[in-house]
Amino acid sequence: MTVIKKIRGIIGPKALYRYFDRLRWPLWRWSHRSQLPTLSAQDQHIVNELESKGLFMTTLDELGLPLTDKLLQAAEQLTPKIKTEPSYEYGGYFAEDIYCLHVPWEKLASDGPDHILWALNDRMLDIAERYIGVPLALIGADLRRDLNDGLNIGNRKFHMDTEEAKWRRELKVCLYLTDVTEETPCFEYIPLHLTPPANTTPRNSYKTEEMEEVVPRSSWKSCFGPRGTVLFLASNRIWHHARTPIVSGKDRVTGWWAYTSSRPFGHEQCKTEFNKEGMLAMEPLLTPRQKKVFIWY
Repeated sequence: MTVIKKIRGIIGPKALYRYFDRLRWPLWRWSHRSQLPTLSAQDQHIVNELESKGLFMTTLDELGLPLTDKLLQAAEQLTPKIKTEPSYEYGGYFAEDIYCLHVPWEKLASDGPDHILWALNDRMLDIAERYIGVPLALIGADLRRDLNDGLNIGNRKFHMDTEEAKWRRELKVCLYLTDVTEETPCFEYIPLHLTPPANTTPRNSYKTEEMEEVVPRSSWKSCFGPRGTVLFLASNRIWHHARTPIVSGKDRVTGWWAYTSSRPFGHEQCKTEFNKEGMLAMEPLLTPRQKKVFIWY
């Protein structure tokens, strides 16, 4: 029996995999550093803010990204397809069929490909690759309605995303397609320097009152903004949640995109975002670089 097999028998295969991935990850980033894209001062500032604070907030106008007009047109066409009433059936850990309703992936790919292509433009890929530090995968694209229903479940609880391990990098981008105010669900987070280390918070999610015992509410940051606001967030490094509105009001509609490494730690979990048939159906629209990022498994 080899030494590795002996260790595996003692600590278990999952723990062994995590141990070696902790060693591999910085080596992977180091080996890829010479291939990282060079960013403009504007885009490098986004990466710097992600590194230091865990979040950068801007607008579509300030970003000036290509395909923005087509992105907004796709959103206008697809938003009416989102249901306005929940099914009232618990849908697993995140219970997303109760409080968070989505455009079906098939509709997103067939009727709104610009929603995906916007996230695959070279500037977005350069920002994501520079932050993550290794070759990319776009493992998720979403258009959804968060209901103003007062429920404090699923991603209304504080959590860190788990598509990548805590020692790795994951980037999510959120676009407000409606105004986000005190009367709507709102993205709220704890800045990186105040985020308790993952190894000191053994659970994956915490209710609002539970998080108050760890970090005072006065240190939480609520991201209010008009339609067209864009958030870049280090989603596996900061505690965050969709804050339940203080007063009753309107629903929130947002677009979301998720970038990981081309070999994400939660490989099987990431496969659930897109089905392979839908990914291949978009292949004729993609450049060689986009194919590598989007058709990643």
